Amino acid sequence: MCYHRTMSSKKGFRKTVLAVALGGAAGALARFATQDTLLVNTLGCLALSLLLALADAPALRRHPALRVGVAVGFLGAFTTFSTLCGEIARLLLAGSTVAALAAAAQALALGYAAVLAGHVVGRWIVHVRGWGLHPHAASAAQGAPPAPRPPDAGGKT
Repeated sequence: MCYHRTMSSKKGFRKTVLAVALGGAAGALARFATQDTLLVNTLGCLALSLLLALADAPALRRHPALRVGVAVGFLGAFTTFSTLCGEIARLLLAGSTVAALAAAAQALALGYAAVLAGHVVGRWIVHVRGWGLHPHAASAAQGAPPAPRPPDAGGKT
């Protein structure tokens, strides 16, 4: 995600900071309400992957601060790598090496599966809706015949 484009002006910077702050507050509250670390991190992987796959959707292109607010603010506060590592460390310190390795493997496997699922669903949405495509490519992606192209400046068709 290109964060620098959202902060090219003072107004853009303020909008981005506000979006990250509000997203972070909402993400922290959602995290506080959900005590299952594995679920939170898996949902975060799914959501971020979906967001990245849809990054060229018209609404997200028009509102880059929204994209940053969701990705950095909400998902950054919602997901919790440090808690996952702390839970695995507690298992290791308690002598439960197999359980610690199983928890780590489970978290990685589910996170990776969620990333793949988010990417596949996002690309499917882009393909079906034609989001992020040139108007001619979008109509072709939706099965409609392409719109006629205007003649070029030299009068050739």
